[in-house]
Amino acid sequence: MAKKIKYDAFISYRHCSPDSEIAERLQKKLESFRIPDSLASKIKRTRLRKVFRDESELAVADDLSEVIDTALHNSEYLIAVCSPQYLESAWCMLEIEVFRQFRDRKHILLVLADGEPETAFPEVLLYDEVYSVGANGMPVFSRVSREPLAADCRGETAKERNAKTDKAVVRLVAAILGVEYDDLQQRHRKALIQKAKRRTIAAFSVLGAILAVCVFFLVMISGKNARITKQKEEISKQNLEIANQNEIITQKYADSLAATSDNLLRDGKRKAAVYTARVVLPDEKTETYSELATQALVNALGIYTPDDSVSCIDEYKLPVMIRDFAISPGGSYALVTGMDFSKKVIDLRTEQIVFSYTDKGYHDYAFCGDQGIVFQRDNEGYKYLDLSTLSETDLGISEGELTYNSNGEVYAFVTQDEVRLYCGAQIAMCMDISSEVPSSGSRIFTELYYVPQSSEVLIVVTSFEDSTSYIFSADLQSGSLRRVIYGTDGTVYNFQTDGKRMIWMISRNYSSESTLYIADVSTFEVLKTMEIDSLVYQTNIFGEVIVTIEDEKINVYDENLRLDYTVNTDYRIDRSELTADGIVLFDESYGFYLINEEGDFYWDFSELRSANYWIRQYLNGKIYISSVGDNHIGTYGTCEPECRQPFSGAFRPCQFMSMYDEEAKEYLDKVLQKEKEYEKNQIYDVIICENADLCLVQLWDGSVYIYSSSSGDLLKKIYSIGAQIREFYFDEKYDLYYISSDSNVDVYDSDLKNLYRIPNCYMAGIDDTTGDLVVGSIVNDPNYEESDYFLVHPLSYEELIAKADAYLGDYEPDAAIKEKYGLG
Repeated sequence: MAKKIKYDAFISYRHCSPDSEIAERLQKKLESFRIPDSLASKIKRTRLRKVFRDESELAVADDLSEVIDTALHNSEYLIAVCSPQYLESAWCMLEIEVFRQFRDRKHILLVLADGEPETAFPEVLLYDEVYSVGANGMPVFSRVSREPLAADCRGETAKERNAKTDKAVVRLVAAILGVEYDDLQQRHRKALIQKAKRRTIAAFSVLGAILAVCVFFLVMISGKNARITKQKEEISKQNLEIANQNEIITQKYADSLAATSDNLLRDGKRKAAVYTARVVLPDEKTETYSELATQALVNALGIYTPDDSVSCIDEYKLPVMIRDFAISPGGSYALVTGMDFSKKVIDLRTEQIVFSYTDKGYHDYAFCGDQGIVFQRDNEGYKYLDLSTLSETDLGISEGELTYNSNGEVYAFVTQDEVRLYCGAQIAMCMDISSEVPSSGSRIFTELYYVPQSSEVLIVVTSFEDSTSYIFSADLQSGSLRRVIYGTDGTVYNFQTDGKRMIWMISRNYSSESTLYIADVSTFEVLKTMEIDSLVYQTNIFGEVIVTIEDEKINVYDENLRLDYTVNTDYRIDRSELTADGIVLFDESYGFYLINEEGDFYWDFSELRSANYWIRQYLNGKIYISSVGDNHIGTYGTCEPECRQPFSGAFRPCQFMSMYDEEAKEYLDKVLQKEKEYEKNQIYDVIICENADLCLVQLWDGSVYIYSSSSGDLLKKIYSIGAQIREFYFDEKYDLYYISSDSNVDVYDSDLKNLYRIPNCYMAGIDDTTGDLVVGSIVNDPNYEESDYFLVHPLSYEELIAKADAYLGDYEPDAAIKEKYGLG
């Protein structure tokens, strides 16, 4: 129900007295508050929509339920009923944190139920975060105190609290509607006076109505015998109607599960999506199968998914709800943080826990390829866990910053005095910073950069005493360490390397003006430089592509630092990663960019934004996604559908015939003699079906009518095409109809039922060799005129069912998925 309801407000409160009583009264008064007519006519509303209030006590360790999570995302305002007890509720604090992800501070309204403001209001609501540029040219975030507006509902007795709560309602309604409080209060007072007058008039009206009802029943009794005879005649009609209703209900249920299948696929649960669509489809084709279910099944199986689009690949079911996760470089293991902050190592091949430990101190951890993990228990030093034997080795170190190569088998500990590089449980190299850096001291900052596909590690040491940086190369295979850049005129930041070249920036005199450098990794010769006068907070390099990142802007340069193009982003880039596929940029919303020498690709996951927290990791061409409280990790990426393959052979183009052809005009005249639903001037086009005695009429509003060409009889209406139709073709080989539009090819069976849709393409023709369908990709780039062609093998209903059964095997969704998605 929560998915279908929009709420004006979500009441967040602690289940204790007096908070619960005030929250309950607020909900009742807000939902019953009638907006004065003088104001309602202006804002086109007479009442608030709905106000959400949770009525069951939930344990602090529980995660947001589906209903509460959805209600938060569907609410315009959050009303926090504040008290000292409210601040002690981790659940209430989580509700505020989730709400602030998609609503600003102005949409949070405070109600003081008990205590004083300084002991009752959440700290996060008492300040604003302000962004500025520091003296060194780097971004600085600071907090500015603010005094929140709040409605005071405190009182010694319930009567006093109720009176103050009723007054607070007007103030809250004014904030929700965006009107002045004094104006609303005066209008509300006048409306109450008018309401009292209407009640008096209504009392007399009720007396008259009672008399009228008495007369009515006297008339009804006299006509009862006549109705009995009529009811018997209608019994047979009702039985037939019941049978029809049962068939409709069955159809609607199948259609609803098709929508559920789409939601499961969106949430990364591909196998459950296939199961849900398949379970409502009969093993053999019938006249009443759900068209939406077959379409959902094709989407879930990814049979015709374009090879450049992102779709759900698979999912992992975890034996624990998670707060965070990290995937090993080879993708075999996940180290997850549970809701109680304990750590568990899960073998993703078996989906079983192989190791766990307690870490309440939020210590770092690191993968060493897929061979081992570095971890630290509470009050212990760091240990290396061999994942093949599950044996532990004490590394003899308890402090230091732990970093690791997300694509390799190297990790390191960095302290103020030294850098220790490890392979497995053994030290590969140790660098004494004080002996290598002339001006070492307390103000030293060290960063490590792992060269891809190499045993080399670049170490950047910055001394803030003299604003100088030093760059070292550590070769773990040979055990050699050499200083490659001895001091820089300014501090190095935004350093990155792709294994062939390295890029960094130097800022001087604590200004936003800086210089960007590119150097060869093997010779460390500086190849190019470029002056930058804007604030760049991230850089990266991949082959011939160089990227600089500013606020909501990505600049892409070629190898000679010539600006190739700029991408204006809707959200600030959160982090940048270098992968084997290119540069991956995660934005602060629900998508990420993949930039390489072929261009930039944006993968949008905004449909998953109902998740209360997002966890994302890109690895080996796939993105791993989950959310706090979930026990699944979904994987997404591009796929190569087996029934849609690149094609470069010869094909026979379709013979397009529209309303401007003489034959089409004859069919149109025949149709218009019988058709009464529309006039000729409403017709956009008429298309004759190739190889069949059918014609198609598309109106200007997009609706489609299919007729028998010989008789002019209407066979089917279609409203879901949604684009200009190009072709109407009957495939004699597969006994299927194709309706090709500007965006998709819809496939219909011999009864004109929509089996499925082949997305992002148009029908180009028929392959001369196989007789299969040839489609062309939709080209949106004005600089790229030619389409890419693909050979499509169309599946029959029986083939589709067989493919789904083979994919599922004996799979059945677990109880948690069934409950969450209402599978029963």
